[in-house]
Amino acid sequence: MSDTGILIPGVYAPSMTIPGVYAPNMTIPGVFEVHPMRDAVLAYIASLAETKVLLGQRFYSGDSDHTYFPIPVTSSYVMEIDGLYALTGKYPALIGSGFEYGQTSAEVTAMLDYLIAYWNDGGLVTLDFFPGNPWTGGGCDDRTGLNLTALITPGGSGNAAWMTYLSSIADSLDILKAAGVVVIWRPFMEVNSSGSWWALLYLDTNYAEYVALWRHMHDYFTVTRGLDNLLWLYAPAAEPIGRQLTTGRSCYPGDGYVDLVGLSAYITETILPRSEGDSYTPMLALGKPLIFSETGPTHYKLDGVTTQRDGTFDNRNIINLIKNSYPKIAAFMSWNSTGGYKMSIRTDANAQALVDDPMIITRDEVDW
Repeated sequence: MSDTGILIPGVYAPSMTIPGVYAPNMTIPGVFEVHPMRDAVLAYIASLAETKVLLGQRFYSGDSDHTYFPIPVTSSYVMEIDGLYALTGKYPALIGSGFEYGQTSAEVTAMLDYLIAYWNDGGLVTLDFFPGNPWTGGGCDDRTGLNLTALITPGGSGNAAWMTYLSSIADSLDILKAAGVVVIWRPFMEVNSSGSWWALLYLDTNYAEYVALWRHMHDYFTVTRGLDNLLWLYAPAAEPIGRQLTTGRSCYPGDGYVDLVGLSAYITETILPRSEGDSYTPMLALGKPLIFSETGPTHYKLDGVTTQRDGTFDNRNIINLIKNSYPKIAAFMSWNSTGGYKMSIRTDANAQALVDDPMIITRDEVDW
């Protein structure tokens, strides 16, 4: 921080309170104290609403059978992140990947190495968590044997496997902490629409079970494991269809357990499917910085039939939509292309125009 009050990258931000976000060094019940750089990153993101937008790009991180994403981590990073730079002369401000069911240790190591290097080069990073079924050992879409209460209860069904799983993830996150990396952490995403074991189809109206699951992980990571470098991102899908939207709000884990909120918001040629406005307003009401945690072309064009993940999607739709309808969005994460689907910035149209938009922040402009 300079005498003029301008934030210098990597330097602790001064004490300040931003409505809806953690105050610096705020003590959460337990013994969790906010990490200085973590707070500075959060304050920076919160400051961007209605002025600037962080451009984000995800790369693939590995999974159990490599059928949906039949490429290695290294190749995906080179294609998506380095490829965007080769095409436009700019790196994204934010890159992301994730812990996936069935990843190899080599894939996790490669992913962490990329994230650390990117942070050191001035970028921001995010990680998703797609846990496999802890009761059966199956994938995240295996909905067999579910009992969320037992899962987080010592001695309960699945608890031993779950705690081993969480411990291994915490070990990896601790590597990032040791390297000084602040991580935007997105677990249990799309609770209101996905087919994952933690999501709507199981929960129905048992929203308290999801909240308890989230809080259990939060307390284990932050209090037990001391991972104070995480910014917790609660991210349902942009689905304003009665029960789904209600679930997205009702499963909110609480202000003390969430730093940012996000929406998975896939876009048609000109608009979000089913008019995203009905989910934008209630998410804003939570008082947290808001991002599009997943975005890109949806499966369908406006005729509802023709696939649009064919490279014809206009990237400018993303920033124009934010400008015109969703001005509080502070960042977006474009999903990675894979398996014949062209979903990333580099594979869709007008990537250069998107990167050059005055509202867009790329890595060289990140200044927290």
